[in-house]
Amino acid sequence: MNLSRRNEPFRYLFEPGIPCLIRPYEMNLQTIFHTKQAQAELLDLSPRGCKLDCALNFRATDNECKLVLNLQLASSLELRGTILWQEVRAHGFRYGIRFVDGVQQSITNELKQYTRRKNHSKTEPSS
Repeated sequence: MNLSRRNEPFRYLFEPGIPCLIRPYEMNLQTIFHTKQAQAELLDLSPRGCKLDCALNFRATDNECKLVLNLQLASSLELRGTILWQEVRAHGFRYGIRFVDGVQQSITNELKQYTRRKNHSKTEPSS
């Protein structure tokens, strides 16, 4: 397992976190078929990766695990990535995910749209 300390200038924090779905598709270079999606909570997102909480233990210190992450921001996104690190939390596990190359621009565009919509809804007068 690779450890990474992110040095990205752009990382969007979700407070509170937003619900998402994750599904492992490869473990230790072996494709996994017929796995179910699990609930997770997306805590932050950048063009290269994310941090999320989940009840599942992927034992990332012993395994190389690749996931599919499905989430809804301004539109639906399906992202693939590898678990870089894992922390034990009181009610589950926290994971750092690095996305596959080639999705950075689409994530940046999606976060810009999401931020615009969120800021626009804050400035609209209440009825």
